[in-house]
Amino acid sequence: MFARIAVPVVASLTLLAGAAMAATSHGGDDRQLGQYRQVAAMTSMAEKCTSLEQQTATAIREHASAKKIADAKKMHAQGSKLCASDKKDDGVKKLEQALRDLGVKPQY
Repeated sequence: MFARIAVPVVASLTLLAGAAMAATSHGGDDRQLGQYRQVAAMTSMAEKCTSLEQQTATAIREHASAKKIADAKKMHAQGSKLCASDKKDDGVKKLEQALRDLGVKPQY
């Protein structure tokens, strides 16, 4: 009785395990690597946003009498808003521009 149940179960598991290994050993690695790179890029952009937002806020306080302070404040607000959304690339560009308007070089 035990053999009637155990043999088909073991055979099924062996076939499923082989199929699973075949699926992950070929195309799975490429997909996983692509997903990893995408997550890493998103993380680094989020980190850039945070860093540039802090740098810009500090630069605005320290360069309050700069010629382009109004432009820098506007760019800072726009960049922060974009960084909070899914447009981190655009947010980084706006924050970098805000720093350049104040004569400050962005630090990464």
